[in-house]
Amino acid sequence: CATSTGCDEATDWTESYDTSESRIYSLVFDSANSVIYAGSYNGGIIYRCATSTGCDAAVDWTESYDTSESYIHSLVFDSANSVIYAGSGSGGYIYRCVTSTGCDEATDWTVSYNTSEGYIFSLVFDSANSVIYAGSYDGGIIYRCATSTGCDAAVDWTESYDTSETRIVSLVFDSANSVIYAGSGNGGILYRCATSTGCDAAVDWTESYDTSETRIVSLVFDSANSVIYAGSYDEGIIYRGNAPTYTLGTAASQTVTANGYLTVGDGTNVVTATANTYDPVLDFNNNFTISADGTLVAPGSSSFTVGGDWINSGTFTHNSGTVTFDGSGAQTINDANTWYGLAVTASAARTVSFESSVTQ
Repeated sequence: CATSTGCDEATDWTESYDTSESRIYSLVFDSANSVIYAGSYNGGIIYRCATSTGCDAAVDWTESYDTSESYIHSLVFDSANSVIYAGSGSGGYIYRCVTSTGCDEATDWTVSYNTSEGYIFSLVFDSANSVIYAGSYDGGIIYRCATSTGCDAAVDWTESYDTSETRIVSLVFDSANSVIYAGSGNGGILYRCATSTGCDAAVDWTESYDTSETRIVSLVFDSANSVIYAGSYDEGIIYRGNAPTYTLGTAASQTVTANGYLTVGDGTNVVTATANTYDPVLDFNNNFTISADGTLVAPGSSSFTVGGDWINSGTFTHNSGTVTFDGSGAQTINDANTWYGLAVTASAARTVSFESSVTQ
């Protein structure tokens, strides 16, 4: 359906390709090369279509790879490295193809990881940190691979979370808050992991929502409005969960002052406070805390001063700005932080300390 038609009635839709397979389980768009890939059920075939052809007739589609598997359950595009990943059923393989090869014949594809699972039901790309996550069936394991390793060998993959479920059937990346969500089969549980934790151990994951459904089969992130949608199996319910974002200031050239302790978040629920919209001066005169699951987006060009201690258990986005510690006495900067600019002012001798064994 061309969205210019509205895609709001049956006549807007046409048949792009009636394959010889019984199901098309997965689709992905290679945004770098304008190619659509489709994964099938029964023959485990990956089809491809260059959108320059229109992709509106069977002749526009070609066979990219006829795998030895029965299903291609999942597909994802690593936009940072221009690589397609495909997750299979029956053998639990993760295949990969570097798009510069064309990905138009079997020899372009290689095995990235032969898991011990029966199926790789879901794949997602964390574009902020260049990490691939894969959700499995049989053991309900979430795997991860940092693309800096190549993700072309089994040793590149690690176990992110072995859930208590048998299936992880859906994955999505909330790019606004850098959070991975995973939907399970059996219990219909939604899990979440803030990528600032690394998402490389079970303790990084928490339960977001235990629905009354047996499976969360689909997840999508509305990046325009920062809303997660989840589709269920059994009752066909669509759930909605949005992480609130609070804008600091209401117009340009304002100052936001806090004389007491200031905390972003409650340590449980996702929340973002942003100074990016109106670029206000931030003048925090006491201790400042970013709780777990909280995010502060700093102003880009206006000043940002902190008079007390700094505690960051969540996410700090520097926005190419400078944070100035301007207290009158000793100050402590806790936790790992990524700074663009950091400054200290003093009218007399004083100490500013960093927490040991963490990276600044």
